[in-house]
Amino acid sequence: MHRILAILERDLRRFRRSPILVIMSTIFPLVQLVILGYAFGGIIKHLKVGVVDQDHGLQAVKLREMFGA
Repeated sequence: MHRILAILERDLRRFRRSPILVIMSTIFPLVQLVILGYAFGGIIKHLKVGVVDQDHGLQAVKLREMFGA
C-alpha cells in the first residue's frame, strides 16, 4: 500500500509542477474518443449509461433527464 501511495504522490507532484501535463492528460483521451467514434460510424445506439445521483441537485436531475434515465 505504501508503494501505491508513493506513486500517487509522485504523479500528483508532476501534475502540480506542469499544467501542460494536466491539459494533455485530459485533452488527448477526449480527442481519441472522438476520432474513434467517427471511425466506427459516429452513431451510437442503445448504449446503457449508469448515473449515480448522490445529492439529487438540479444539475444531476437535468443530467438524468438528458440521458433519459
